[in-house]
Order: sequence, then structure tokens, then C-alpha cells
Amino acid sequence: MRERRRPHMLTLRCIQKLLNFLHCQFVASLVAILTIARVPTIVPYGVMSSQQTSSNLLMTLITAMLISSGCTKDVLVCSGGSVRPPVDVLFVIDGSSSMCAYNKLIASSLQQLVNEMAAKGFDARYAVVAFGGLASILVPFTSVESDVKGALSSVGCSRSGWEAGLEALRMSLNANQGSDMQKSCSGNYTSNCTLTWRPDAQRQILMATDEDSDIPYLNSYLMPQQGGGLCPSGYNNGKGCSGMQIEPPFQSRIYWNNNYYRNSPDPLILEDPYYTEIAVTANVIIQNAVSISLIMKSDYNANLKGPQSTFDSYNLYFQNITVDKNATNHRHTAIVQFGDPTLQSQNESLGDFNATETLAALKNASLESSLQGQVLQEGGIMRVYELQLMIDAVNGPTYLSNIFNELVNMLQSCQVMYMLDTTSTSTTTSTTSTTSTSTSTTSSSSTSTSSTRTSTTSSTSTSRTSTSTSTSSSTTTTSSTSSSSTTSSTTTSSTSTSSRTSSTSSTTSTSSTSSTTSTSSTSS
Repeated sequence: MRERRRPHMLTLRCIQKLLNFLHCQFVASLVAILTIARVPTIVPYGVMSSQQTSSNLLMTLITAMLISSGCTKDVLVCSGGSVRPPVDVLFVIDGSSSMCAYNKLIASSLQQLVNEMAAKGFDARYAVVAFGGLASILVPFTSVESDVKGALSSVGCSRSGWEAGLEALRMSLNANQGSDMQKSCSGNYTSNCTLTWRPDAQRQILMATDEDSDIPYLNSYLMPQQGGGLCPSGYNNGKGCSGMQIEPPFQSRIYWNNNYYRNSPDPLILEDPYYTEIAVTANVIIQNAVSISLIMKSDYNANLKGPQSTFDSYNLYFQNITVDKNATNHRHTAIVQFGDPTLQSQNESLGDFNATETLAALKNASLESSLQGQVLQEGGIMRVYELQLMIDAVNGPTYLSNIFNELVNMLQSCQVMYMLDTTSTSTTTSTTSTTSTSTSTTSSSSTSTSSTRTSTTSSTSTSRTSTSTSTSSSTTTTSSTSSSSTTSSTTTSSTSTSSRTSSTSSTTSTSSTSSTTSTSSTSS
């Protein structure tokens, strides 16, 4: 008797992929029927907007189907409805000597934020981290307002001038629950001094600093070739290194009068490892679906005794040596790292924020590689405010209040939800764009699947480890730009370039079947 031929493995894989695709499409159709007239749309904050369905049981069953079939990804979903998911708010505060007035005001204004959260019906918890030297947990997430206020008051302004803000953000979001930080909790919190984010909660970080981000305090958080700050970068000739080992190097600069000064109005540029650190931090923020409210100085870095990166009257070299006083450039290193508070598209009371217009302004100013630029490009939420206006005679009384209002507005009805991962299973018959920074041109039908768990927003995919297989019957040209990172305590980067933007790779294939596998790496 003739032996039956076994089906070819490629045929089996194709059948499996087709069944999975049809399953996902069927479930997606059910979701569409239940949410008719509530189709997700892009809103000013750059995330998806969707109303809650009244059929909670059926939606739960459908969600289970989506999860079990691998058709989903985690996204931050926002709407104007009445549902209030849990909220975890983390204060990450610079405790250096120049922050006294600001930190007192933040602590004394906490009551307003707590009241607004309660009035909106949020189940809110708060935690406090101080940085300046090794970042410290002062109180873990708690709903006890008095304990949070006490922790904010204890931040003070006598901590180290080693202000590694980017490192503090990554430590706060590390899966090890802040174990790399100093444990400075007191009272009932000493035995549980960790940062344990609730998995179903919206995550919001409010960060305040008046300086640029120095190099990481822990070696495990350093980027390749980042150690040493300004000292190994030239111009010092073996002198003038006191306190400068931690400062981010910038160009152009000159060593003069025992300090480093920017000596040209030309565009301010950091060295490659510092752009890498920004990209790594942005990816960690996106992967954890965290909203960021950053309050920073827009005029100059507070430490006027340290390196001066503006090219204007705040710069002693400019005051004493520069002849042409009209050739100025007010940008400083903190703006290059974090973003520019003066380029935000918003009204006078900080409302009506438009992420698209803000990102366009950042790109026009060549600041797309800043933390805010990269978070917004990935569809995340990040607001940047002017710290000095908190104590301004005119704006001070209402400025912090408006920031708190906007923080609560960002949180209304936002939650991390499972959504159909349209970037992992798709069929295209014409020129299409499947991710925010990826375009593909296909002359005939193609189908692709991805097995990665993706933490992202509506149109962006950021993965830790991904495997994708594509089948095409014709020539396909793909150009993509991506950044991905790990969140382990030791963060590394595989590539850095002088272009100051995310690395770009282009692939052209003419074969009918191709398969690619990528692992965690970060490129800038």
C-alpha cells in the first residue's frame, strides 16, 4: 500500500497562520459590533480613545479570546467616560541645593492634587522618590496623604548635586521594584520600601528638576562609553575635573577660567552615549505605558558654577570674551535631553495640549531626539512645564495648580487595556503604513504575524523580543525605524550614531518567503 505523503511544514505553518488570522479578524468583528460608533480615534494626547461597553461580561470573554490567541497588545486607552481605573502617581524630585523653593511648594500643594483625584473618583496611590546622588525611595505607593506629604517635605534641598534624572526614571520603572535605589522609608513602610506598581493602574510620573541629567550614579545604568562625563572629553589637560566627571559633555565648548563654557551659538550637541541614554529611557517609558509630567527650567541650568551650556548672558565666557553679543543661543543641555517647555502647544492655563503640534515644533527645532520628542513620536504622553514659573510673582500662584489640573485631566478614564494588535496580524493589497515609523510598499497581498508582547500606544510598536514571519508573492521593499530596550538593572545599548536620531535600517527582499528574528537592543 502506498504511503501517504506528509504535508510540507511550510504548508502547515501557512494554514496555522491563516487560521490565527481569521480567528483574530472574527474576534475583532465582535469587538467592532459591540463598540459601534465608538471606534478608537487619535486624540490630542496621542493615545487611543474608546468608550466603555455596557456588556462587561461579553467583553471579558472576548478579551480572553484575544489574549489566548495572541491577537493583543497593551495600550493606554483614554476616553471621556465615567469609568475610573486605579491610578499610581510617582513623584520623582530633584533634592539638590537649588531646589529649596520649588520642593516646598510641591509639598505644600499636594492637598490640591489629592482633592482633585478624590473628586474625580480615582482610586489613587502616591509614592515619592528623591534623587541627588543615589536615588532614594522615601515612601512606597500609599493612599495615606499625610505620609506622602511628609515624604515630599523630607526631599529637602541638601542632597548631592549628582542629579541623574534619566537614571532615576529608569530605576523607578525597573521590574525589580526599585531595588537599585536607597531605601529611606520610615515608620510602617520600612519593611516594604519598594515601588510596586499595580498592573491594572494608570501610571503617572511627576518629575521636577532644575538641572540637566548627569551620568548615571550606578555603573549598571551607564551606557557604553558614557563614564567620566566632561573629564575624558578633552580641553581639561588634566585639570579642572573637580565635580565635572558627572556632567554631560556638549559641543561646542571651551575650557576657560577653570570651567567649561559653550563658546559658539552653533547648535548644541551632546556626545553619542547621552543620546543613547535618552532613547533607552524613552523606550522604558513607552513599554510601561507611563504618562510623564516633567517640570524643568527653560532659561538655564541652575548650577551657574558648573559648565555653562547656554550662549547668552548666563554664560561668563559670553559676557567677558564674546564680541558679538547679538549672536546668542539660549538652548542648554537639559532642553536637549528632556525637551523645550517653551515649544508646547497649549493655552495660557496649560490646557488644550496638542501632541501633534508640539512634536512638530520639537522637530522643527531639531529636538526630536529629546525625551519628550521620542515619547511623543512613539504615541506616548509627556508634558513639559517651566519650573521657574512656579515661583514667578505673576504666574506662581496658579502655575502648579494648572499642572495638577492637567495631570488629572490626562488620567480621566485612561487605562491599560488589551487591544487588537493590528501591527502583528495584517493583510495589505496596496501601499500601507503599519507602524508609526515604518512603511511598506507591496504590489500584491501579504500576510505577517508577530508573537511578541508589545507595550505601546495606538500606532507604534516597541518590543523587547520579537519574531516575525512574512510571506509575499512579489517584490517587497521595507524601510523601518525602531528603538527597543530592556528594563533589567543593567541597561546596555548596541548601537550609537552621530545622527542624533533613532537608527534606521532598510531591507529589500525579492524572495517569496522571509523570516527575521530580533532581540532587545537600543539604538539612537
